[in-house]
Amino acid sequence: MKKRENWADLCKLTGIFFMVWGHAGVSTEMDIYLHSFHMPIFFFLSGYWFSPGKYGMKEFLKRRAKSLLGPYLFYGAALCVLWNVYSLIAAPDQFVPWEKIAESLFLFNADFLPFAAVQWFLTALFLSEVIFFLLLRLLPKRKWIPAVIALALSLLGWFWPVWGLGRLPLALDCAFTGTAFYALGYLAKCCLKKPLAQFSGTIAALPVSAILLALGVWLAQLNGYTNMRVLLYGNYFLYYLCALCTICGMALFCMWVEKAGLLENPVGNFLLYFGKNTLMVLVMNQAVRQVLENITHLAEWIAPFAPMEILWIRAAEAVLVLLLCGALAAGRDRLRGLRTAIR
Repeated sequence: MKKRENWADLCKLTGIFFMVWGHAGVSTEMDIYLHSFHMPIFFFLSGYWFSPGKYGMKEFLKRRAKSLLGPYLFYGAALCVLWNVYSLIAAPDQFVPWEKIAESLFLFNADFLPFAAVQWFLTALFLSEVIFFLLLRLLPKRKWIPAVIALALSLLGWFWPVWGLGRLPLALDCAFTGTAFYALGYLAKCCLKKPLAQFSGTIAALPVSAILLALGVWLAQLNGYTNMRVLLYGNYFLYYLCALCTICGMALFCMWVEKAGLLENPVGNFLLYFGKNTLMVLVMNQAVRQVLENITHLAEWIAPFAPMEILWIRAAEAVLVLLLCGALAAGRDRLRGLRTAIR
């Protein structure tokens, strides 16, 4: 059996933590930095894991629909119903008409989904995978083809809002940029996997990782606020260079952590569990955080604190949200085990 690359799960955990932290509320500078990479990194890693020859078209679509569209429909519908039930009980002014929810769930999900605003990522990733799969099948089998796909889709994704062509259903317009990062992840696996595996085991990996991450911070502030969901990218070159510097810096550091054997212990296994269950965190984090806010009134409680203190309190809140989402994932796995045992 092929050994799972734990560094990638650690990388996913890092990305999902920053996403949850951003949702909890951070400073303007931190928000600029987080949005510069925290969604691109998931497209990149998904592309890294992509194996084009493993399945035929029909089987590929079936598997990806089950793993991405299934959770999208189930959790999206459940959270929207939960939102309206909560609104009827506690906040009638926040009730959303059911036709608006249906439109958001089945058409323009990147604009509005109560409790589930980040679920646009699931349809965007599904469409990115289908686009990339089809292009690899249809185009000549050359090693440089993924690079051409990445360049073409990155330009289309950047020019789409510039041309003012309007939003596309199910975050297809987001998928243009997503496919570019997906192709870059696949390209990295094809061309750099062995050299990076060797380099990440050396002490030089740490300073190189630090330099790449520092470059990512600087480029993010230089480019300003970006947001893939609303097609806001700023400068084309700065956007991709910034995201790739941060992604590569994080990936290299996580590879070094794995090579150093720092994940081969109970704490490492605990962290990797969250990296393997980022889907649950993705779909549930905003609902869990909203419940916590309503119980603790945290926003009111921390208002007198200094900005830096608030930043770290929000980071602690993000950790708590991750733990609660992990508990939900464990409960889901337990139910699956019981169902299997009953059958």
